[in-house]
Amino acid sequence: MTIRPGDIAVGMDGNLWFPEVGTGLVARMTTAGFVTEFAVAGAAALGQAISAGPDGRVWVVGFGADSKVHVWAVGVSGAAADVVSLGERTPVLSFLPSGMAAGPDRNVWIANLSEIDRISPSGQLSRFPIGEDAIATSIASGPDGNLWFVASLGAFGSRGQGVFRVSTGGSISRVLDESQPGISSPTSIIAGKDGNLWFADNGYSELVRVATSPVGRTNVPFVGASRLAAGSEGDLWITVPARRSIARFFSTSSTEFELPTPLSIPFSIAAGPDGNLWFTEPDVGVVGRITPQGEVREFVIGMLTPAPLRRNLAARLVENR
Repeated sequence: MTIRPGDIAVGMDGNLWFPEVGTGLVARMTTAGFVTEFAVAGAAALGQAISAGPDGRVWVVGFGADSKVHVWAVGVSGAAADVVSLGERTPVLSFLPSGMAAGPDRNVWIANLSEIDRISPSGQLSRFPIGEDAIATSIASGPDGNLWFVASLGAFGSRGQGVFRVSTGGSISRVLDESQPGISSPTSIIAGKDGNLWFADNGYSELVRVATSPVGRTNVPFVGASRLAAGSEGDLWITVPARRSIARFFSTSSTEFELPTPLSIPFSIAAGPDGNLWFTEPDVGVVGRITPQGEVREFVIGMLTPAPLRRNLAARLVENR
């Protein structure tokens, strides 16, 4: 069975971390392509979400052996602690929370479908219902000391787009919304280097820049955007699954770099500690690296094996763009 890397995050150790979706394993990868896999005790199937926590650990979410949703924190040594259970849920991976972020209050915040959850490093759980028929998909720490999340709103066949602000005390307010023909699919809200928040909406074919004070939005047409990462030069890096590419976006222009692996569907992306961008390709079991100049190198992770296991990943292909 091919390993399916989910979201990718940079740990405090300067390495890249990702869950192996559908398994009980989390992987740590150096920028040289050396991987260590760790078993997460009690995890039956991890989801896609991972985040560097405020406590020096990386946090993941998934189904436990008891079929309940759990949140684990994994230290740099690979030792995992079961922090808290979020309760019963149908054991389907797509029903797991898809967004997680470290807050300015040194807690971890989770976009958990119809609610926002705040979890302390010691496991204290606070739940904040969103209401408004909203389904939260991604959350980020904003430059104003609040958490910000995006959600789809309304009836299933014509869902709209909502942007919400939540204080560290749990007060939630919807600050922006939009309705267009079609079905909104907002994802991947991040804090940009320009002091604004950005997110993608593949359903509405746009990128959205959100100013926090005063609150305002700027829509930028962009077809196919999925996940975002902030570059070091005020740019955004975007996974574009339908075109098998990674895009580098500035405020007035964008450049796309096609990935060399056939059938590749790039998913998550993160700015690495080496000045490059790192992304996952779950359908083909690959973690990729792209330089600011667009040079791509892909690392084949391979087949699922018992963990923990140490191994070097072989570079699949190098192309200059």
